[in-house]
Amino acid sequence: DDARKVLEQGKAGGLSGDSVTELEGRLSGSGKVEQSEIDNLVNLYSAGKLSEALSMGTALINRQPDNYIVHNILGAINTALDNNKRALAHYDKAIQINPNFAGVHLNKGVSLRKMNHYELALASYNKALELDPNLVEAHSNIGHTLNILGRREEALASLAKAIQIKPSSSGSYNNLGDVLYNLDRFEDASLNFKKALILNPNLSEADNNLGNVCYQFGDTDGSLLQYTKAVMIDPRSGEAWGHIGNCKHKQKRFSEALLSYKKAAIITPVDLRHRHAMGEVSMSQGAFKDALKYFRFRTTKLTRARYLESLFALGCDNEFDALVEDAIKSDKKNLRLAAISAFASQQRRKIDPFPFCSNALDFIYISSLSNYVNNLKGFCGKVISEVETDSLRWEPLNKATKRGYQTPSTVFDWETGAIQKLKDILLQELHGFQNRFDDRNCDLIKLWPKKYDLSGWFVRLKTHGYQEAHIHPDGWVSGVLYLKTIEETFENQGSIEFSLHGYDYHRRSSNVPTKTHQPKLGDILLFPSSLFHRTIPFDSPQDRCVIAFDVVPREK
Repeated sequence: DDARKVLEQGKAGGLSGDSVTELEGRLSGSGKVEQSEIDNLVNLYSAGKLSEALSMGTALINRQPDNYIVHNILGAINTALDNNKRALAHYDKAIQINPNFAGVHLNKGVSLRKMNHYELALASYNKALELDPNLVEAHSNIGHTLNILGRREEALASLAKAIQIKPSSSGSYNNLGDVLYNLDRFEDASLNFKKALILNPNLSEADNNLGNVCYQFGDTDGSLLQYTKAVMIDPRSGEAWGHIGNCKHKQKRFSEALLSYKKAAIITPVDLRHRHAMGEVSMSQGAFKDALKYFRFRTTKLTRARYLESLFALGCDNEFDALVEDAIKSDKKNLRLAAISAFASQQRRKIDPFPFCSNALDFIYISSLSNYVNNLKGFCGKVISEVETDSLRWEPLNKATKRGYQTPSTVFDWETGAIQKLKDILLQELHGFQNRFDDRNCDLIKLWPKKYDLSGWFVRLKTHGYQEAHIHPDGWVSGVLYLKTIEETFENQGSIEFSLHGYDYHRRSSNVPTKTHQPKLGDILLFPSSLFHRTIPFDSPQDRCVIAFDVVPREK
């Protein structure tokens, strides 16, 4: 009673803040938190009543500040509310009180992973395993985090361990499917997502991931069904709402797509991908003013380029020029900006100020495998036999290939005889490209990457096949090697066309310069990665086979 009187006097004198809340909590309760109260708190959390759970948990911890279990639960509640810094404070307090509680190390790892602190998350998961080697969730979460880091084989091993310990772990099957999905093993991924749903029909993440598989195969209706199931289970899944928006955008249901993206943005306001997606929908409708509103954050290379594209379409040349000047100082390796700057300058009949490669059409380099091999046809056939594996996919998602097959970008990872020889040849030709244009005053040559990787993929186009106009924004120099060409051509069918125009840039003038090359067997073409290129469709029953490749600077 005396303590209450002193507290009331303090409040009357202006005392406030967390200390007052804590003291009131201590005075209002009996002190020790009962197990039944912890059970009620867990039930509120499990039911998704996070606000109620947070209020109850705060009251309980004010009564018993040294209760590490309540601190752990409050951490989980704050993690679910994306208050990850506050969650970490509770986890650290719980660890301070009881450092041997494996569950709190596990949950701390989840918050760290959500904050993109992946190595720290792995350290927390491994600490949990030190305390409990059979903690399935730790093995599963390690696999999930390794997958994010691109360490797929290690991820597969961790998830196999999780499933060995607990074959009924739906989350582990879902995470395993996610790894397989990233390895382009879509059928295997689908089987694991379905297994996860058999074990737990309410696992919304598995429905969402199964929708991603359907989307990869072009089954927009099937993916939309799975994403809808996901949001029926978890209406606060911003990721699933975003995917619904993608489906409806693809189906040209623009107003519905915008509504889905807006729901996603409300749920996860820090995830600016949904705002970017709304900008893409606006551009599809020609609503460039709306697009500017959504792209205004300009936090990614793509968004900064789309903002400039919208400005150009609206004729806002002064702001366009000012942002290009800013980009030259801070973002001059952004090839999407280089492409729109080159096109806009051509359309406005002015010199392109962007320093990467302002006259990209003058940098097309042509050579041939015949300079290196005697049996050209035989060597090309051997290369085709080595690269044409079961990883070929028909019209892969978000790629330029239409009416054709394409492999992942791993061709030069294979250390087979013909591929290794081909890689050595291309490295020599890249040196030749650099020497050919050594006197040019542009960043393409002046800032030539000291260290880079060669990323390559195989493409087989069938009759009426083509590739849409595109650039390779992650590259520096790009190239094409022709392994099989169209023998009888008509009106440039099957040829490669270079241009400054692509991505539906708004045209002010129909006069856009192009260059066309009709390839022969063994031709090697190199060109700046910022230069648009496309394949002209062909009627021939013959296939057209190439290896396309990029010089990718290590920094990218």
